[in-house]
Amino acid sequence: MNQYPQQYPPAAQPPPDVAQHAAYRGLGGYEREFAVPGPLAGVLIGIGGVVLPVAVEAALIYFTDHYLVGGCLCFVAVGAVAFMINTFVKAGTKVHLFAYGVVASKGSNHQPVRWDEVGRLRVTGKNGDGDHILVRRDGSEVKLTSDLIDEKELFARLRDVAARAGWQVTS
Repeated sequence: MNQYPQQYPPAAQPPPDVAQHAAYRGLGGYEREFAVPGPLAGVLIGIGGVVLPVAVEAALIYFTDHYLVGGCLCFVAVGAVAFMINTFVKAGTKVHLFAYGVVASKGSNHQPVRWDEVGRLRVTGKNGDGDHILVRRDGSEVKLTSDLIDEKELFARLRDVAARAGWQVTS
């Protein structure tokens, strides 16, 4: 079991239901939690993304008597609203990292995965920066979203484990 050494200092304890799944599957010591931004962050960015373009346009019209960049700022507002909706859809999504696997959670639904159950790591996105999907040897999949806070740290760890364990990595 020394094939996947712990790389993080000991962290706080996982939630009891996650700890139960991890103990049952023998995932080892808890390392850390990765979560998506909460709905409040989405609401604040959504509101800010709508209010800011309107304020900039109002200031441009008032001070310069010109309507200059309304179309461009409209995309900011649309993007902010899309981000807000995305945070509501993915609210409660977390990945709990353990020494010998992960527990992917959405609300009360938990999917524990041991590293030795994985045969392939599928990476989405043009530059490999999208979602990472753990494909078990039995063919079942566990999706780890790229919307997690500090997802680059988690995904670097996954690639390191993939190299050590000999997983096939595909795009």
